[in-house]
Amino acid sequence: MMGPEDLKYKDLFRQLPGLFLILKPSLEIADASDAYLAATLTKRNEIVGRSIFDVFPDNPNEKDANGVRNLHQSLMRVLTEKLTDAMAVQKYDIPRPASEGGGFEERYWSPVNAPLFNSQGEIEYIVHRAEDVTEFVRAQKKGEEEDSLSNRLFQMEVDIIQRSQELQESNLRLREIEKQLDLKNRLLFEANEEMVALNEELTSSNEELRITNEQLEANSQKLKELLDQQIELVDTKSRIVSIASHELRTPISVISISAGFIKKYKEKMTGEEIDVKLENINRQVNNISALLSDILTLGKSESNTLKVIRREMNLPEFFSRLKNDIESSTRNTHAVVLELDIPNTIINDDGLMRNIFSNLLSNSIKYSPNSKEVVLKAFVNDGFLTTHIIDHGIGIPESQLKDLFTPWFRASNSSGFVGHGLGLSIVKKAIELLKGDISVKSAPGLTQFTVNIPLQD
Repeated sequence: MMGPEDLKYKDLFRQLPGLFLILKPSLEIADASDAYLAATLTKRNEIVGRSIFDVFPDNPNEKDANGVRNLHQSLMRVLTEKLTDAMAVQKYDIPRPASEGGGFEERYWSPVNAPLFNSQGEIEYIVHRAEDVTEFVRAQKKGEEEDSLSNRLFQMEVDIIQRSQELQESNLRLREIEKQLDLKNRLLFEANEEMVALNEELTSSNEELRITNEQLEANSQKLKELLDQQIELVDTKSRIVSIASHELRTPISVISISAGFIKKYKEKMTGEEIDVKLENINRQVNNISALLSDILTLGKSESNTLKVIRREMNLPEFFSRLKNDIESSTRNTHAVVLELDIPNTIINDDGLMRNIFSNLLSNSIKYSPNSKEVVLKAFVNDGFLTTHIIDHGIGIPESQLKDLFTPWFRASNSSGFVGHGLGLSIVKKAIELLKGDISVKSAPGLTQFTVNIPLQD
């Protein structure tokens, strides 16, 4: 907390007759004297806490303006060398307040930047002291000597001479530092030359060993990659067999029970009741078929045997046929609304494309039981066929979006729906084979999958 003495010194600083600005090492303005604020047409509460170059940018109308660059270089020298840096006279225009017409006002300054150290010897602040020499520079440019300004111009000349002397002393110190650095650099160069010579000898003698090691490492890496692939393939096959056995148990049980029921009670059942049981059997057979198809596709993708076969596709016809097939296979519970702005033909793998969009549309319909439609929007975007699949269903928990494309993963709110968690992982692998990408945004009541597939390979 700032005490009475601190406040007193703060007031004294602000009332100093000179133009003083206090900067933090980050070049953020900490405070300014009242005279500085008046000279720069600024207000304390509008500049404290802001970067000096944010408050005082270069005049955008001056293409050769270099005030920001020169002042920044001087402040950096103070921070790195921890020495006072006197600058030559600078042309540095200041922004004019909007109330005074805006724009920039031409100014010339004679600045000096000095470090202020804390008890640990580290720079805590930089004092930026400036003299406004605009009138003097203008008078020199015009070659005029006005009596009313003579005394003040004389004082300015004295200050400029003093600044120039300080600048000369700073340059002398800089040259001395450069001499010391040159000496150190020469010594370092000589030492480096010796190290280079020794290194060349070592390199020559170790070259054969390096080549041998590289060959061994390359062979070892290849063997490791092959072993990892085999282990991963075995693990994948084992996992597929295990989960497939579990997933197949339910539909097989349903088929067995339904068939047994028909066999036992067919004499007592009506034709309609038998049809219901047969429809149930047919539905479970379709589930088994879909599961086996997905497992086969997953197995091919895991073993890198899933191939891309590109050929010419009629894109509007592809989406129209897909719409009809999906609506039919889902018993027309939902309308698939197509919004297309696409070319007539592209070259791509229609089998993989069908797998991708039929999976996404089927999922959208499945998980939006209280809706009557899903939307497919397709358009060309920067060399890609971009497709949005939108539904107004139950959504996906945000914390689970990152796992959505993992094989066998099912969201926590999907337990009441038929599925085995393979579809989206297969979709992602198919899209990657086509060198595309997929993303998803979801909330209760709105889910959107976005697929980008290159128009050209």
